[in-house]
Amino acid sequence: MMLKTLILDDDLLARKALTRLVEKRADLELVAVCESGDEALRVLEDKDVDVVLLDVEMPGMTGFEFLDRLSIQPCVILITSKEDYAFNAFNYQVFTYLKKPVTIPNFNQAVDRLIERRNSMFKQSVKQTDAVDHVYLKVDNRLVRVKFDEILFVENVGDYVKVVCREERLVVHVTMKSLMDKLPADEFMRVHRSYIVNLHHIRDIEQNALLIGEVMIPVSRSSKPELMQKLNVL
Repeated sequence: MMLKTLILDDDLLARKALTRLVEKRADLELVAVCESGDEALRVLEDKDVDVVLLDVEMPGMTGFEFLDRLSIQPCVILITSKEDYAFNAFNYQVFTYLKKPVTIPNFNQAVDRLIERRNSMFKQSVKQTDAVDHVYLKVDNRLVRVKFDEILFVENVGDYVKVVCREERLVVHVTMKSLMDKLPADEFMRVHRSYIVNLHHIRDIEQNALLIGEVMIPVSRSSKPELMQKLNVL
């Protein structure tokens, strides 16, 4: 599984160097290269990112201030010229930090460790999913237990998602990616930037849309082949 990677550094030469390092890795997919925190935040509104290669000292918004703005933090590898940030990195639960200039061996070693950890977490997640048939959603100040088969679809509504169930609709302050990570991949699929659907509740599919209940849900062109592959189509 390729990890979607974002580079955030205000220095042009550093961005170019990191870009070359990422592009040499078959397990990393470069989705954005940003020179400011504001630009990176805009990217994260539209794209899922697994890894951020993050500079600390930047004008306007430092790397740590950028992390403060995130509701859900991806895995972060700090790229810094100073070792003084190690303590702050620990407090922000940063995966690791690399000192500038970043060398090929150090970068590859960090990514290898990250891949190993992600694979371990994925295997653990699969085991937990096999034994669990529900998820707890934080609604206001309470945790609501929702069974997977009760969820019809999930819709992105800005900073929130709307979880549409058989009997109720729950509004949750969470990202689509973090919720998708909690749902079993054999039952749910993100068919559009704004929609996750329960595959068992699809009634009809026509061109670039599908029907769940009485709701017509768009299907992106890039998602259509995977959707047809997952469904039992004659």
